[in-house]
Amino acid sequence: MLLRPYQQECLNNIEQKYKEGVKKQVMVLSTGTGKTIIFSHLASNLIKHTGKKVLIIAHREELLTQAKEKLERVNNLLKVGIEQAQNHADRKEDNVIIASVQTLGKTGTERIKRFDPKEFCLIIVDEAHHASKTNITYSNILKYFGVFKPEPEHDWNKEVLLLGCTATPSRTDNFGIDQTFDEVVYSYPIVTGIQDGWLARIKAYRVNTYTDLRDVHKVAGDFNLGELGEAVNNEDRNGLIVKAYKAITPDKQALCFAVDVAHTQKLFERFQEEGIKTGYVIGTTPKEERAQSLEDFRNKKIQVMVNCVVLTEGYDNESIDAILIGRPTQSGILFQQMVGRGTRIFEGKEFLTVIDFVDITYKQHLVTTASLLGLKGELDFKGKDILEVKEQVDKLLELAPNADLSKLDIDKIHLAIEEVDLLSGLKVPVEIELHTNFEWHRYGEDNYRIGLGNDHHVTIQHTITGEYQVTDDFYNRITKNETNKLIGKAKDLRTAVQGSDYYLQKTYPDQLILIRRNARWHQEPPSNAQLGLLRKFRVNEFVLAELSKGDASRLITKLIYHERKNKI
Repeated sequence: MLLRPYQQECLNNIEQKYKEGVKKQVMVLSTGTGKTIIFSHLASNLIKHTGKKVLIIAHREELLTQAKEKLERVNNLLKVGIEQAQNHADRKEDNVIIASVQTLGKTGTERIKRFDPKEFCLIIVDEAHHASKTNITYSNILKYFGVFKPEPEHDWNKEVLLLGCTATPSRTDNFGIDQTFDEVVYSYPIVTGIQDGWLARIKAYRVNTYTDLRDVHKVAGDFNLGELGEAVNNEDRNGLIVKAYKAITPDKQALCFAVDVAHTQKLFERFQEEGIKTGYVIGTTPKEERAQSLEDFRNKKIQVMVNCVVLTEGYDNESIDAILIGRPTQSGILFQQMVGRGTRIFEGKEFLTVIDFVDITYKQHLVTTASLLGLKGELDFKGKDILEVKEQVDKLLELAPNADLSKLDIDKIHLAIEEVDLLSGLKVPVEIELHTNFEWHRYGEDNYRIGLGNDHHVTIQHTITGEYQVTDDFYNRITKNETNKLIGKAKDLRTAVQGSDYYLQKTYPDQLILIRRNARWHQEPPSNAQLGLLRKFRVNEFVLAELSKGDASRLITKLIYHERKNKI
């Protein structure tokens, strides 16, 4: 099977870093971008080069069986065995061993001793965010195979490569690469996958609930599950989830994520009461029953599948075109995994719909759809394409980095951009900031102005002859005319700025406190008079919230100037 361009790049990076001596690597790949294909090619290359075996470890049964099927489908020359519970790999024939973490890593188990660590060249850890040094089961395995400090009586293979794969190694998820791994050698985030056309485009909705999570404690980087389950499993919120599905995605194949078993069952019952064909799976669902339910879901005999944890990792169903986030989380990894269950492209699937149920948290961190885009806050996408929204939001944030996105009406973002754009050009332009200590500002492409108060300015204007002309300008509010007194001309901008500064110091010494860049008053809060005038210009409130007194003064000057020039 041919590799996609980013998969080939990832493989190249892994092999190059291995040659450079990086033996504990992480690749960051968003769900649905084909990590198993990379595993297969890497395993084949190393087995061919070294003549040794490959070990893949995972923590869920579904991950084991799916990995085996995919590896054999990608490369039928690989001999893949599973080491888990009653399943035993063939130590002589199998060159790829897919093993359960629980089977090999349990303290005191003899199972791991079936394998000689010297026979292995590559250890792959699927869902690597679980593999911290504090996780004993993983640690036991990695120590045995020589990844960590070996026991002195063993002759370990020091060339073994450890490769971890995860969706996003974030410290907010209690996972740092330095715990187990040395370096992230490749990253392919979900946004890039969508932009490149390898993942489905996403349309997102935010549904606000009245469920209060402020008293739910945090454990290991996320909400305490027991407390969270009690908080969210209520009639109003469960009814809201069902109502949102019926209103937004009534004909879609939806995967719904719940908090725990009780929450899963209650949501299942609510969907059933509304006549929606619904199934559910939990950890204790018998293997055969689970397989049948998932098959019915894949064949669209079931419209909504409710689960808790079980289908977060390792479940592939390309036909899913709606994700219901009924499980609040503070984990970026978990959120991306939930959304990632529906991001695979599929014939006839135009886009994935994500409905995010946002509870009351206040100061508590909550991961939402906006987090996928690296945006902070609870942005309501209102069913729009999230990448199209991101382009507009990025433009807004360039102008106002601290804008509160939760208060942003996405339907009026163009108005917000226009308002915030008023702030552009308020800083001293970079091309002259080294040549002046005064508050010069650019107006137009190559014109500069400094305000002296009472409709009085000094202006530097680039003329059609190439010279810079400096004028002393007075505006008459009664006649609405401006008089311009020529001060001088210069061949270049630097000379014009420095000459103008000398003129200002000699002619208007009393005004210097107004125009010096380091004057203290610039950093004070804006006056009520300034705010009142800016509101008359209909400047947005979140723009006003970002202004200092100096910013407000400069913005007022700019607005008045543009108004007189009929540019607004």
